[in-house]
Amino acid sequence: IDLAASNVGGNLTVTTGNVSGITDSGAVTVGGNLVATTDANSGVIDLGTTLVTGTVALTTNGSGNATFDNDSLNIDLAASNVGGNLTVTTGNASGITDSGTVTVGGNFTATTDANSGVINLDSMAVDGTFTLSPHSTGAVTVVNDAGLDLAASTMGGTFSGTATTGDISDAGALAITGAATFITGATGSNIILDVTSNAFSSSVEMRADDGSEAFGNITFVDSAAVDFDSSASANGDLFINASTDGAVGGNLNVTATTGSITQNAALTVTGTTTLTTSANDATITLNNTSNAFTGAMTITTNDASGTDADVTIDGGTTALNIGASTIDGDLTVTSGNASGIIDSGNVTVGGNLIATTDANNGVIDLGTTTVTGTMDLTSDGSGDVTIDNANADIVLIASEIGGNLTLTTGNASGI
Repeated sequence: IDLAASNVGGNLTVTTGNVSGITDSGAVTVGGNLVATTDANSGVIDLGTTLVTGTVALTTNGSGNATFDNDSLNIDLAASNVGGNLTVTTGNASGITDSGTVTVGGNFTATTDANSGVINLDSMAVDGTFTLSPHSTGAVTVVNDAGLDLAASTMGGTFSGTATTGDISDAGALAITGAATFITGATGSNIILDVTSNAFSSSVEMRADDGSEAFGNITFVDSAAVDFDSSASANGDLFINASTDGAVGGNLNVTATTGSITQNAALTVTGTTTLTTSANDATITLNNTSNAFTGAMTITTNDASGTDADVTIDGGTTALNIGASTIDGDLTVTSGNASGIIDSGNVTVGGNLIATTDANNGVIDLGTTTVTGTMDLTSDGSGDVTIDNANADIVLIASEIGGNLTLTTGNASGI
């Protein structure tokens, strides 16, 4: 069916089983609702000059794609079922909404190209990815019935994305100017936002349902600094809103591409923790005494010409296990646990080491850590200290060790 210039004052219903589906070759005006259906041969729907005042219901057979541009009118998607990809565009300020469940077997693309048009879709059932392109500062809200996989999208306003029963992930770079909220509806769901060119220009909240459930794994990459906070109120804030705020039931992996990593709220990580700052001289400071890092910590900082990319970690009452890491500045680590501070991988410290156990006779046992600078070692009570600095010399400064001290080096300068 090829719709030529037409004017329908009421509703328009069109159906075909042809592979070429439904198209328009002239201006088609519909005063009521549009129902367009291809019922055989994976027929497509491609309507670029059709203006619909009412709702739009699109159904394609098999893997048929659907494309609809409502020009200056808003789009209200009624119950639809598109077997392939669905692409919708409007320039209206009221943008794109849904008044029924929109099922898409392929990918979904929504664009508002004028008037800061919004995208507000709370009844989506999309199997593929979402590409979201609001005009200017248009806000975006999306709720999907399963996981939420975001393809490359640029959003100038706020964003709220909900995965009702699955994970949230990114298949392309996200550039979000306004506050961004990522919501998982099922306990233990993951949020994996790991594209290296992601850019969040305001705060980010990761919310487990209404904040009463637990997360699985969290991976977050941002172009700027990352500050773990108890709310999402300022640029750079990352608020992990769970049954226990700041709690990650699986692994935590965070990268700040051009800034530092800091905290104003405690972190509780059941799995491993990976922290990376990519920028020259950027630091990592997680010194909240209520932190709890159960698994190994992998830490990377970068200083191209010196030792200013410092790292400070306080494990609270849990043991600290430093996995394979490269720290170009000083490393300051504290634990109040009896097991104290250990390493489980090759740890390179370009600056100085300050290691402290402050409770429970905590030990310090670093057998695969190489420190270029000095060492300041303090163990609580009768806690022992064991250091093997491999091929670097050992330079001890003011230290207080309640238990035994064992030092080993293979360097000619010795101890």
